[in-house]
Amino acid sequence: MVVLTYSFTIFVLDMLKEDLTNRNTVWTNNLQITQDIIAEFRQNLAVQTSGADINKKLSYVPNEAVLELPISTEPFTARFANILTGWSATMSIQVNNANNLCDAPIEPSDNARDS
Repeated sequence: MVVLTYSFTIFVLDMLKEDLTNRNTVWTNNLQITQDIIAEFRQNLAVQTSGADINKKLSYVPNEAVLELPISTEPFTARFANILTGWSATMSIQVNNANNLCDAPIEPSDNARDS
């Protein structure tokens, strides 16, 4: 069994006032929302895998899905038509992937057979 890793970045952002007076409030609020999203992922994955059947075959990923830690977060401010600021969080989740060359729904090419 092979492991497939899904990596994605979540952006939590808000618009700043023109004079930027709400920057600290926006960063603080968006960091809290980012932490809540991460906690939701961790908690849901823990609940879904806590009742795992002990008779299942062992795999490279002990549970059906594993959230890789640590998760990196980074504050940002971007100026487009408006001023956006907030946090980004890059997350990776590993899942079991049974797909391999024996299971692939294709016929081997002639070149592959000759090598």
